[in-house]
Amino acid sequence: MFDWLRRGCYSYDRLSHNKKHHDVHPTPQKTSVWNTPTVLGLLLALVGLIVFWPRLTVESSGPVDPANPLSSAFTITNTGFIKLSDVDVSFGMGQMGFGGVALRPNFVPTFTSRQTMREWSGHSLARDEAYTVTLSDFVNGGGPEPLTGADIAIVVQFKPWFLPWKCEEVRRFVTKKQTDGRLYWYHYPLDAPGPF
Repeated sequence: MFDWLRRGCYSYDRLSHNKKHHDVHPTPQKTSVWNTPTVLGLLLALVGLIVFWPRLTVESSGPVDPANPLSSAFTITNTGFIKLSDVDVSFGMGQMGFGGVALRPNFVPTFTSRQTMREWSGHSLARDEAYTVTLSDFVNGGGPEPLTGADIAIVVQFKPWFLPWKCEEVRRFVTKKQTDGRLYWYHYPLDAPGPF
């Protein structure tokens, strides 16, 4: 007797369900910022930063006076693509011995004690341009006592044109005695214990 009522309710429920189903709005899809152009742009920026980041080398030459290792020259060369301004060079003292005095073994210097000269400051180095300093400019050595050994650093401070502050490079050198009995300067890692 109430079949028509049941059919009506059923039809009403179906209509309500369909209406709710069709009224649901699709969820908007989020777009990722890491698309191909963005990634390529970041990679190109990183490569450009690496290529144009300032670089320099510090190399030692043989001593002018073979009996005096302190007469060796240290040449700073701008090997990067950009000009370096306000180039200041200083000499960092690790340890130095004269007259047979042995150096401390396994010593790792901090090179906080530094010395410089007015002539070593305020330079500009274009690409592939170099500047040379000599320790004997202000280190007389031990007088008549020969140098036993040394652990030093050549410290270079400079300002690239695109940075408002100065950068610093510290290059460590130690002396090693060769077969001719004379001392020569060699590059050495900053954080390694001394070879003496």
